[in-house]
Amino acid sequence: DLSHCNGYSTSGSSGVPLTVLRSREAMMYDPGMMRLMAERHDIPLELSPDRPAIFFFVDLENYGCLYQRIAMLDLGEYYRFGLGSPSWDGPMHMLEFLTTWPGAVLSSNPQSLTRLLEFYDEEDPKGEYPLRPAFVLSGGAELTDGQAKKFSDFFQAPVIDSYGTVETGVVGFQCAKSRAFHVEENVAIVECLDPEGKPVPDGEVGEIVLTDLRNPEFPMIRYRIGDFGSVAGGRCECGSYAMRILTLDGRTNTHFYTNAGKKVIPAGLNRDMRPLPIYQFQVEQRALDEFVVRYIPTEEAGVSTEELNRELQQIFKRVFGEATKTECQFVSRLGEPGRKVHAYISSMEDVPL
Repeated sequence: DLSHCNGYSTSGSSGVPLTVLRSREAMMYDPGMMRLMAERHDIPLELSPDRPAIFFFVDLENYGCLYQRIAMLDLGEYYRFGLGSPSWDGPMHMLEFLTTWPGAVLSSNPQSLTRLLEFYDEEDPKGEYPLRPAFVLSGGAELTDGQAKKFSDFFQAPVIDSYGTVETGVVGFQCAKSRAFHVEENVAIVECLDPEGKPVPDGEVGEIVLTDLRNPEFPMIRYRIGDFGSVAGGRCECGSYAMRILTLDGRTNTHFYTNAGKKVIPAGLNRDMRPLPIYQFQVEQRALDEFVVRYIPTEEAGVSTEELNRELQQIFKRVFGEATKTECQFVSRLGEPGRKVHAYISSMEDVPL
């Protein structure tokens, strides 16, 4: 019965934009996942008709309505609202709405969370309308350590990173004791495959595919989302035996190349970039020996721009070759408000075969 389904449009970042249907029964897993995350991270959380809700917000100027409310029976309510909607009756209207639900879960991607912080800086500089969620759930894009700290400090709440898609919902969330993502195997099966479609050994990088177990109205089996990464079973340091996503190593549709023309998965740079005092970044390859790094430093970077630039240039020489020229650009914002910022892009015209 499709009358009980909600339609969601994807951004097309994994290939072709899609409109998918999620049944109400499938969406009922979302509050359960929130409760499980809170339990694993020792966060008090109450979701009930008296204490809704899960917030999911988008920052799209063309998202016309104030918010969409979806009842979750005895588990609370799910609100999807437009930060950039012209239907709000001024900034105060939205500030008052956001403060209505203390102790809820605030869920969005890092770019929209950043825009929400900017909104508060602009419209509520004295902090008269504090938003205090039980925790902040990030997903849909790479979350840097700098972003996680800033969100946690601002909202005075823990930040949990998650992995999933619009098509499937959340399938895994960050371990409380490691950087791995625990996969809830009653909601999805996550596999890493080689180019021939065969599973790779635990810990080896392959193409991630998802099989959604929650949504029979719109079945997805070994759905290719365009991500590379590695998975493993066995015991985690937190004690769980659930399947884990160990690394996320980039998209299948973006590759970088060394000076010698060797193909490199760009998200491998995450391990080198993560320790740096950078809030958000974007890397563009323009030629075999030419890169541009646009970045926003953290507020308490502790190093000069010149020192940070030198460190970035050394990383790119080490990874791509000594002939690599890296232009470092200090910026105040990346991308357009409400749009995904792709951390790795290529504008090379002559790609090695």
